[in-house]
Amino acid sequence: MPAKPLSTVDSVLPNGRAARTLFRAVRWYRLNVSPRRAAPVCRYTPSCSTYAATSLQRHGAWRGGRMTLRRLSRCNRSHPGGHDPVPADSRVY
Repeated sequence: MPAKPLSTVDSVLPNGRAARTLFRAVRWYRLNVSPRRAAPVCRYTPSCSTYAATSLQRHGAWRGGRMTLRRLSRCNRSHPGGHDPVPADSRVY
């Protein structure tokens, strides 16, 4: 299976070693695991992996990681999903 091109979200590395490490893990998932799924699984827009990459870029490992974990905990059958962008202000979390 040919690798899909990286999006803008995937091309900008965040600051900080921990954030870059987490970001690379998300990028690996997006390139290697996500394309093998038969149908999209995420109930949200942007997808959970895009949300994770963006939150790590904007807010770093600690806050961005925390935002990602909250988002992943909501991504299940009991929640309707919908549009849920990364907040500009991380103090919300």
